[in-house]
Amino acid sequence: MSKYALTDIISDLFGVPISERSQNAVVRCPFHDDRLPSLSIDLERGLWLCFGCPERGTIQYLAARLGKEIDNVAITLRSYEASANNPYFEPTYDFAELARTLRANLVADKPREVIEYITAKGINAKAVPHFRLGWDRDKRVIAFPFYDDSAVFGIRYRARDGRKFAETGTKRGIYNLNEVRYRPYVILCEGESDTQAVWSHLTAITADTTIEDSIGVGGIPGAGISAEQWEVWSTDLMWAKRVFIAFDADEAGNLGAKTVMRVLGDKSVRLPPTQGKDFAEHFLNGGTLLEYGELGECFVQPDKAG
Repeated sequence: MSKYALTDIISDLFGVPISERSQNAVVRCPFHDDRLPSLSIDLERGLWLCFGCPERGTIQYLAARLGKEIDNVAITLRSYEASANNPYFEPTYDFAELARTLRANLVADKPREVIEYITAKGINAKAVPHFRLGWDRDKRVIAFPFYDDSAVFGIRYRARDGRKFAETGTKRGIYNLNEVRYRPYVILCEGESDTQAVWSHLTAITADTTIEDSIGVGGIPGAGISAEQWEVWSTDLMWAKRVFIAFDADEAGNLGAKTVMRVLGDKSVRLPPTQGKDFAEHFLNGGTLLEYGELGECFVQPDKAG
């Protein structure tokens, strides 16, 4: 049995064996003169994109473009078979109920620690309900749920002294994913607090909600993530015209940004903070997003452009 659910089906579509070195396989793109493999396809979800041309989409769209038939029932059955019998699959957790409880705790208790946190980071109070922050009464820590649609695939916690840890079973992924997926412009930060700080600043300088809706702000818990993992996450960024990498202005942030940019290619732009190590410090020290010329196109309304 293949390691990932759709390997055999995708192999049949391309007519070549597919290597399973990671969840994302890279093959030669059939839609342009691809001398080096540049089409990345998620062997688990069937989403794909080419880093050498604008082509991207679902496995169904890929089959249609290749002029081949695809059995959607077989795809579903194959996924069930792989998840039920394959030892490579890890159990997944949905912490949605826990996230709701933690959120209710915060609303009821109004803990001082939350006020101290958003004040120290320069985060708008509206970010607390927007990001659905929670509160663990026993540990007295702030909870940051990681949503994927209505499901919660992880919860990270932050203590008053800055210590961080995660709920057992938390899966690593993009924070604030629902506002990153499908957006034409994305700002990727390093950590939850920077994500909230950039979101707060963005909402302060963009009075028009149509601008806010075009820009998604997400975060990654730590910059040291492999290119293989970013190839998987890149499918959630496939609709973005431009991805701004707003990682910390230190060695780890710079190295992490290089990895992301190597995977995303020309649509990625490095966006380092200039007034501090991270963007929370950048804003507290008087910095702004408006000083970055690369972001200018994000603030141009479609009906006013040209």
